[in-house]
Amino acid sequence: MLSTRDTEYSVPLGCPGRYCGIYLELDNETCGACPAGFRRRAVGDALCAPCSGQPSLYDWLYLGFMALLPIVFHWIAIGACVAKRMSSVRVIFFYVCSLIECCIAVIITLLVLEPFGSLSLRSCPVSQLSDWYTLLHNPSINYQYTLHCAQEAVYPLYSAVCIYYAIALLVMIIVRPIIAKIIALVARGVHRFRRKPSANGIVAVATSLSVCNRAFYAALYFYPALIAIHAISAGLLYYAFPYVIVLGSLISNAIHLSGAVPESNEMAVIEYIRGLFSKPRNVCLILGHWILNAYAIVSLTELTKPALHVPLLALTPVPFLFYLGTMRFTNPEHVKMHIPRIQR
Repeated sequence: MLSTRDTEYSVPLGCPGRYCGIYLELDNETCGACPAGFRRRAVGDALCAPCSGQPSLYDWLYLGFMALLPIVFHWIAIGACVAKRMSSVRVIFFYVCSLIECCIAVIITLLVLEPFGSLSLRSCPVSQLSDWYTLLHNPSINYQYTLHCAQEAVYPLYSAVCIYYAIALLVMIIVRPIIAKIIALVARGVHRFRRKPSANGIVAVATSLSVCNRAFYAALYFYPALIAIHAISAGLLYYAFPYVIVLGSLISNAIHLSGAVPESNEMAVIEYIRGLFSKPRNVCLILGHWILNAYAIVSLTELTKPALHVPLLALTPVPFLFYLGTMRFTNPEHVKMHIPRIQR
């Protein structure tokens, strides 16, 4: 869609390259990069037209995937910092806190993007991989000088993710110290009403503060890493993220199930399931993997044929069931008993 001022030009204007355009608001006809929120109208028409479309379902799923990455890394960092004796309730508390932080960042990001103050977005459609890397497609005029037309042709899919990561980092820097302070104040209030504070209570508070601080420091590393990965490989991730979700979920599911409950050769599947679901943390992680599997199926199919694609969502627990069915065949102790030792 072009403004009424643009419609005064009935003859298509030409510019070299694939993304160089003419922005009429500058009162000239110089070819260059279209401003943010604009893109070259067509191959034969170099006028910069505003991005007035709506993101497709696949675009929203991509943005959702990029929003999920910090949550997943938060949970990995929290799980790596958790002590073995720490209760599952405290662990889930830290999971929920990180989830709330990222949800706040998502809402703020949508509000600051056009249209301002709304949870909706206006965007330009993605047609090919080169749309993500306009910097690599600057035309060379007579092989003498380069016309620089780098721009965000996929507005706002590129900038929205960077803004979201920056806001999420800022929200975490504000919220995490408050959570640590609340933990310390609650512990101080509990101990004040006790004549003799218990050693277990002191250890629990110290462990909670340690998890909060160590997960906080881990996030200070992975947020810049996520921004760098997005800046370099955003276009590749746009087309490959459903397969990344499937692969990552399968690997994470196998790692979690292999260490969630101590296995033995005599342990039956029912006993393993009972021990697995006895801890709320394991239940949350299993359901999280199922949600990721369903998200990948929706991303791959986009539910274009509901009668065919919706039943595929029943495949979400298949990796979990496959592990339960094959766990006794892959137990290292069980395999070691049937392999004769090689005499040296």
